[in-house]
Amino acid sequence: MEKKFIIGIDPGFAGGIAIIDSRGNIIEVVLMPTLKLKSKTGTKSEYDLRKIAGLFEKYPPKMVGLEIQQAFPGQGAVSMFKKGRGFGLLEGILVGLKAPYTLIKPRSWQAKMFEGQPPDDSKSLSKMVAQRIWPEQDFKKSPRCNDAHDGLTDAALIAKYVERELI
Repeated sequence: MEKKFIIGIDPGFAGGIAIIDSRGNIIEVVLMPTLKLKSKTGTKSEYDLRKIAGLFEKYPPKMVGLEIQQAFPGQGAVSMFKKGRGFGLLEGILVGLKAPYTLIKPRSWQAKMFEGQPPDDSKSLSKMVAQRIWPEQDFKKSPRCNDAHDGLTDAALIAKYVERELI
């Protein structure tokens, strides 16, 4: 029988993907795979769709939790278009690979995963809670960084939320 994994996705260029096993152990966390492409004004980021799809093929999902993207007051149209496009590309990959997935509102997973914590900045809480659950896990963006990357901690907590609440 093929081993299946629980995957959490924090979409966005600064997001991440976390893979956990059925016991809640982190197998891998990766920054959102992107490509730097030349543009008229320098470079621009694009999702590396092949690498993303390759992760789902390497770690066949039992369930994927994909965080829903939402607009914030004052956010520009170009920024919102990029967010929405990225979210759609990620959902399209999941559909194309016939991967079981669920869409999760940020407030839903945060309410459960931050339960009992004083209201605070969600980025700080994400880092603190993830380090408590997985104290040995390195959530840094690179070895030169001093602090955990909230895209990686969010993705891990989304996966943990799926494991606890939906499976």
